Amino acid sequence: MYLNHEFTLLINVRLPNFWTMKKLLFTLIFLVCSSSILLSQINVAFQIRNEQVVGGNYEFDVYMVADAAGTFHSRGQLYINFNPLAFGNSPVTNGNVTSTHLALLNEVIPLLGNAPKYTTVNTVDNGSRIVITWQSLFLGATPSSLAHTEVPITPTPLYHFSVVMANPAINPNLFFSLGLMAGQQYYLSASGSELPYGDATLPVELLSFTADKANDHDVSINWATAAERNSDYFILEKQKGQGEFQEIARVDAAGFSDEFRAYSHLDQTGMANVVRYRLRQVDIDGTFSLSNTVELTFDFFDNDKFVLYPNPAKSFSMIKANGPLEGNYTYRLSDLQGRSLMRGVFEQSFSNEMRLDVSRLAAGTYYLTLTSPLGKSYMNKLSIQR
Repeated sequence: MYLNHEFTLLINVRLPNFWTMKKLLFTLIFLVCSSSILLSQINVAFQIRNEQVVGGNYEFDVYMVADAAGTFHSRGQLYINFNPLAFGNSPVTNGNVTSTHLALLNEVIPLLGNAPKYTTVNTVDNGSRIVITWQSLFLGATPSSLAHTEVPITPTPLYHFSVVMANPAINPNLFFSLGLMAGQQYYLSASGSELPYGDATLPVELLSFTADKANDHDVSINWATAAERNSDYFILEKQKGQGEFQEIARVDAAGFSDEFRAYSHLDQTGMANVVRYRLRQVDIDGTFSLSNTVELTFDFFDNDKFVLYPNPAKSFSMIKANGPLEGNYTYRLSDLQGRSLMRGVFEQSFSNEMRLDVSRLAAGTYYLTLTSPLGKSYMNKLSIQR
């Protein structure tokens, strides 16, 4: 997963009253007077990187990057959302979260006996979030290289996290809770102006969109969102073969949310050899965006339920079941573009055999799909020669 959100980090510029050491004070006055790039407000971005399962733990790093040189960080707070099915409830309280300072938190102050510049104030649970707060030893100081660490203009490691997993098979779906972070120190910077987070976003921040075979004839479709603003509903669209995408389901959205939200739908509308899905995310004002397209292949050819003979055929082909049937089946003959050319009923009988007249069809390759009373489908390839 790669997340990159841009915020403004507010930095306190007051000199603390407890700086009484003459040497340190002289050095600071010199730095403040001579610096031409001391910033009280700058833009930084955070990223989640290097996610991996190591044993029974989920390991990941948080990186920080500035948009201009001369940027120093003084205090920060991260809200990292996760899927409770992966980490369980209250992982921090249960002692399952370990954080380690990386480059941006590792510098020391030589004049104070190599005291660390930064400390982690606390790490707590907040619903399905891990919240961590860090600050400089000189929180109220004017930003400088003596009391603070400069944030580079290339992504640089801030924290490493290791979390014991309740279920290593489930993706934690990590993402920042941007609304809560906006309420603390961070604001989105857009078009040169500062706006509260949410005023310049797409309706949905989509984390994942997947489609998997539930069985031989149904598909389980799942998607998850990290944040929703003015979201109205989702439209699931499906393409069979080379046909057009068509709506197969409409699912209500959350509207407003900073939480992880999971959605699912079971598609039982029948499959072709190749099926594609996509998700249309619709805002309350009609604005929409499309997800990536996922593709599934149903290989119905290698089945031992039915055979076609002769195949290749000229004027007819016989459909024969290789065993007892549980009722009447429906059949559909389609071309390579998925267009239906013939439909009918394959009736259960003593012989479980039926003649298919293909004398009016052009030479080429066709697909014959037979569907049971319970909805299970079998596909055979039929070649016609002239």
